[in-house]
Amino acid sequence: MRKKDKTPLPLVIVELPKHETNIYNITTCVSLDVRIEPLKKTNQIGQCFNCQSYGHSQRNCHATAKCLKCAETHPSQECPKPKTTTAKCTNYNGPHPASYRGCPVYPPNQQMRAIKLTSNPWTKNTTQVDQSSPPSALNTENFPPLKPKAWNANGLHNKLNELHQFTLLNNIDIMLINETHAKPSDTLKIPNYIQYRTDRQTHRGCGTAIYLKQNLKHHQPSQITTENIENTSIVFQTKNGPLQITSAYKPPHKDLISTDLHKLIKTKIPTLIAGNLNCKQRSWNSLNNQNEQTLLEYTYQNNCLILGPTKPTHFGAHSAPDVLDIAVIKDITLAIEIFTINELSSDYNPIIIELNTTSRLTPEIKKITFWPLFSKRVETKTKIKTINTAQELEDETKTRPSQTLYIDQQFSPNYQLINENIYRHIKKISKIIPSLAQTDPPLTPISPEEIKSIISKASNKKSPGPDKIPKKPLKLLPHKTIIKFTNILNAILRLRHLPQSWKHAHIILIPKPGKDPTFPQNYRPINLLSNVSKISERTILNRLTEELNHNQTLPNEQFGFRSHHDTTPQLLRVTERITNNFNNKNKTAMICFDIEKAFDKVWHPGIIAKLCKANLNFRLTEPIMSFLKNRTFQVKSQNQLSNTKKCKAGVPQEAILSPTLFNIFTHDIPKHTQTEIALFADDITIMTTSSK
Repeated sequence: MRKKDKTPLPLVIVELPKHETNIYNITTCVSLDVRIEPLKKTNQIGQCFNCQSYGHSQRNCHATAKCLKCAETHPSQECPKPKTTTAKCTNYNGPHPASYRGCPVYPPNQQMRAIKLTSNPWTKNTTQVDQSSPPSALNTENFPPLKPKAWNANGLHNKLNELHQFTLLNNIDIMLINETHAKPSDTLKIPNYIQYRTDRQTHRGCGTAIYLKQNLKHHQPSQITTENIENTSIVFQTKNGPLQITSAYKPPHKDLISTDLHKLIKTKIPTLIAGNLNCKQRSWNSLNNQNEQTLLEYTYQNNCLILGPTKPTHFGAHSAPDVLDIAVIKDITLAIEIFTINELSSDYNPIIIELNTTSRLTPEIKKITFWPLFSKRVETKTKIKTINTAQELEDETKTRPSQTLYIDQQFSPNYQLINENIYRHIKKISKIIPSLAQTDPPLTPISPEEIKSIISKASNKKSPGPDKIPKKPLKLLPHKTIIKFTNILNAILRLRHLPQSWKHAHIILIPKPGKDPTFPQNYRPINLLSNVSKISERTILNRLTEELNHNQTLPNEQFGFRSHHDTTPQLLRVTERITNNFNNKNKTAMICFDIEKAFDKVWHPGIIAKLCKANLNFRLTEPIMSFLKNRTFQVKSQNQLSNTKKCKAGVPQEAILSPTLFNIFTHDIPKHTQTEIALFADDITIMTTSSK
């Protein structure tokens, strides 16, 4: 702005409150008549002043700096060459600066050239294809590599020309677009590409689309209805068979649910899903969030693979750069490469996925088990022996060791050694046990029917332990093998000895949702125990439960891990107490405790002392002592194992006996006449009543 004498007016900055709504009503400012208008968006292609390429800004550019004038690798403002030196374009090598709008590489000039070379480019650009049409046959001879691109456009209306130039310069076959912000009435066509869209019917926002070259033979499958993931899919033939590609977008405020993933992936043909699922995890070079756990668990259970570029795809104004655009693949054996490039004017950089259709990875060999033959061979190999000693029991339960790898990390124990005085008392009790055991009645023998019942009720979904024996083969054991197994379990009760191989665990670490994964305390350890050992524990627990009920060992206030008990009756009991006090015009005070790492901190001599104090059958107590003694573990990470460590305290999580042993350890909790307690495992509530 200048005055009448051509002198510039002073610069005026006016700051208004953030939520001011009447800014457009301002008509005067410092004695000047003004008119305020919204910023008018331009359709001009943006150019980076760092690398001089088109489609992105200098702020989000991580490429090597190139000079605007001489095309060498240094910032433009530091160019040492004189002004009289002939300019050189870094994009075209022509005698002009890189910002010259007459450059043949400038996107609008490329667009005019493409239109001249194309006859009637708008034909066949339909937005829908008859979904009932069969897959088109495709001549797969010399089939070129596919090059899909996934991009979060954050609004596509003003970016079609830019997107078209990008496809021309990078030879893109398929474009998977997120957040089109389109309505069904919008056209959004790109020359020489067929479009498929899934638009929101109510208002602008989100939306997915797929653009693919007209020469690709394909068909559109039926629309996949999901709850929180917006999606658009197409199926076409490659040299190696059909392939389904899906453009997927999950809004950040919605949760990722496994049923949506199941609908998109369970298509019975190789599938590639790409887009912004708003899932973050360090495994694909991103930060962590709560949705990553759902995606990790589903892909692990269904043999899928997650791919993410090594560089960020999102550059938010108020957040750190991050990888939000990823790909999930299922049953694809083609060689795949994924990377991101600094192109297109959005706060998201596109990712390029290259599928080499002329070469394929070695397919995973699927093992098929013929279960009737398995049962027959197991029965043939089974030999029933009499077990008289603990060593014979160890020999009968040995499994073939597998080759292991070791992690360099060393795991230091968290528990201190038990006081020597405590051990002296425990030894005194141990000396009494053999003589007392002779007077206790014998335990009920284990029968094959009991073993079959335990195995039939076991879930197949639990992962196997170090012996790698899953639940399904156990359910198909022949009767002869069941008899041998029964013989082994009865020997455990008779010899009061649990095999050492059954007391070893593999521990996997699951990151806690929303926690920093760089700290060890932000992982939840999961014990993988032998499924055979769990059957043995169940037989011991059945007899231990009978003893506890007969002796009324556990307090009535304990509602955790007991049959016919649950959280609901305990809550009703506490609520009833509070309500009665209120009706009697009394007040109730309550203190609630949650014992941190309760199962991990239970000390073994204390459990043994409580078992003896509870006046249980010593024929049952000694197998439990063997269950706790000399337990070992290894931490498993990415199929590698740490050194073996001993468990010096705690009851193993995921073990069948552990919850009941914890209840026994806390069964003698102190009580007071003026207070009332409510227990649910390691949750303790203390209540008292007063009229004041």
